[in-house]
Amino acid sequence: AFSMSAPASARAALQAISLDVLHRSVETQKSFQANFAGDLFEFGAGTVQAAVGVEYRKNFLNFDPYDGAVIDPNAGYTCGISSELCTAPTKGNLTVKEVYGEVLIPVASNFNVTAGSRRSDYSAFGSTVNSKLGLEWRPSEEVLFRGTYAEVFRAPTITDLYGGQFASSDTFADPCNGITQPGGGPSTNPACTNVIADGSFGQTDTQLNAIKGGNEDLKPEEGSVITVGMVYEPSWFEGFSTTLDFWNAKLDGAINPIGSQNILNICFNSTAANPSPLCSLFSRRPSGEIEILFDRKANVGKYDTSGVDIGFKYRVDTAYGKFRASLDATYLDKFDVDVIFNGTVLQQQQNAGTFLSSANGGLGNYSQWRALGNLAWSKGMFDVSWTMRYVDGFTVGSTEPDGTCAN
Repeated sequence: AFSMSAPASARAALQAISLDVLHRSVETQKSFQANFAGDLFEFGAGTVQAAVGVEYRKNFLNFDPYDGAVIDPNAGYTCGISSELCTAPTKGNLTVKEVYGEVLIPVASNFNVTAGSRRSDYSAFGSTVNSKLGLEWRPSEEVLFRGTYAEVFRAPTITDLYGGQFASSDTFADPCNGITQPGGGPSTNPACTNVIADGSFGQTDTQLNAIKGGNEDLKPEEGSVITVGMVYEPSWFEGFSTTLDFWNAKLDGAINPIGSQNILNICFNSTAANPSPLCSLFSRRPSGEIEILFDRKANVGKYDTSGVDIGFKYRVDTAYGKFRASLDATYLDKFDVDVIFNGTVLQQQQNAGTFLSSANGGLGNYSQWRALGNLAWSKGMFDVSWTMRYVDGFTVGSTEPDGTCAN
C-alpha cells in the first residue's frame, strides 16, 4: 500500500511511472415517435378502439481506448498495460424504422379481443413483422379468463453488435487435469493439445485469458410467448382477489457468450475423430496451459421455459387505518436450454432448480419457487410496510465434461 508518509522522492518516483488511462466513448441516439389513438366505429357490444404509431431511431457508437490499452492480436491479444485493461477500438451505427398498431374489439358484453402488429426495418438485418392476439372473457362479475399469444423479436443492441473486444480473467477448472491414456504421451483429446496424458498435468492458474465482446454477425432473437390465466374477485370476500397465470416462452437464437467453462467442457467431451467446433475457440501453450480463449457474443441458445404465476391481494379500510396485504409467487416448471454453435446443438441443459454461472453460459439462479410478500398499514400521515422475499433452494452446479450438471 502506498502511504502519503512515504519520502517525497519515493512518491515522485511512483508518480513518474504511473499512467493516466483515459478511454473515450460516445454513444448517441436520435429518435422520432408519433402516436395516434381513438374510437373507430361501433361493433358488437361497444366501440372499436385503435392506436397506431411510427418510430425512427438511429444509434451511433464510437469507442476510442487509451493507446496503451489497445489489444494487439499479433502479440497474443495483450496490450501495453495490465491485461485486464486490454480492449479494442470500435464503432458502428444502427437505424430502425417502425410502424405499429393495436385494436380493441368488444365482441360481446363479456368478451373482448385485442390484436396488434409491428413492422420493423433494421439497417443491420432487414425487415420483420411481429404480432399478438389477446382474449378476455368474463362469464360473471367475479371471474375473468384471459389469454395471449405474442411473437417475440429482440434485435441485438448496438453494443451487442459493435462492442469492442476486451480481455476477461475468467475462473475455470481445466477438464484436462489428471488426464491419462494408455501409453501416456501427448493427449489425443481435442481439448488437451500439448497435455501429457500420464496423470501428471494440473493447471497452475485458476484464471484464463478470455477475449469477449460484440459481434457484427449477430442475428435477432425470435420466439413466442403464450399465457393463459384467470382473475377471481369473490363477492363474498370484499377486497380480496387472486390471479393464476400459466406461461410458456420459447426463444431461438438467444444472444449470449457460450461461457468459458462450457467451451472447454464441450470440446473435452468430443473426440479426435469428430472434434467439437468449439475446440477452435481456444489454444494451449507447449506446456499444456491454456493460452487464450475466445467467447464473444453469438446466437448460441435455444430457450424453452414455462411456469405459473400466482397472486393474492387483500385490502380493507377501517377506522384504524387502511390495511393492505399481497403475495406474488412464481413456480418455474422448466428452463431448458440448447447450446448451439454454427447451427449444431452441442449441449442440452435442464436448468430449473439449479444455479449456473456465466462461465457455464448460465444466467445465475434458476430457483423453482420465488415469492414476494407485502404487509402495509397507513393512516393519515403515517405509513408502515413490511416486505418479505423468498427464494427456493437450488443445486449449485457446473456443466461437466460429460454434459451433466454436477453438484
